[in-house]
Amino acid sequence: MKNKIRKFFSELNFFVSSEKFLLTFLFIILNNIYGAMALIFAWYSYIDSLFSFFTGSYYLLILQLFIFISVNTTLSQFEKNGALIIRFKNHKEKVKELFRRVVRNTLFVFIVNLIVALLILNLVRFYNIGVGIIDGYNISNVLYLIFYMARTCAIILLNALVFLYIMKNTSKNIGIVLCLIYLILDFIPLRETLYIFFFEYFIILICGTFIEEVIRSVIFIGVFGVILKIFHEYTTKHMKKLVD
Repeated sequence: MKNKIRKFFSELNFFVSSEKFLLTFLFIILNNIYGAMALIFAWYSYIDSLFSFFTGSYYLLILQLFIFISVNTTLSQFEKNGALIIRFKNHKEKVKELFRRVVRNTLFVFIVNLIVALLILNLVRFYNIGVGIIDGYNISNVLYLIFYMARTCAIILLNALVFLYIMKNTSKNIGIVLCLIYLILDFIPLRETLYIFFFEYFIILICGTFIEEVIRSVIFIGVFGVILKIFHEYTTKHMKKLVD
């Protein structure tokens, strides 16, 4: 157990010490400062301000660009680590380890971003927390905030895997272009809300009841996960063909 914990923090430290992550961290701070400045003259509570941060199209687009950089950094570090790669018995183990590292590093970046957002909001909204009941859903806005953040984190993790599988199944330059197109196209507003695209779940209060929104979100994330599972298997076979 101790060895696993030591290995976890050793790998995380290697990721954090990269120049790309340090630049990402700097831009995370700037992105959250920008979000806070946009709220200076708004009469939002602390909780409403946090919702405003994480439902803003530009804020989310930039955050996911950070996630893409994180995935790219993880992939680059992994492929350059020849001593690690030769330990794997087959490509299935290699893709599984890469999957684990991308999920861990993406989760870390998301948590860092959330902590920075909370700290910055403490400077401008500490005097008004704004705990209350959400009309229509009849639940605490704190409970809904926890649910919304969990859903947002899950979708961002899934998008990180989309970036990974695109990068692994194409050349580097084509992969970068496809990932950027994937992000930009998915943030173009639709005339109708279909709730079949991930960005539609970055909106709050999308259903008639809270239970309905939870069920819809679970189904979407489940289907998204199944599709990525198929791409995971395809990526394993694709890497094997490249070697053979």
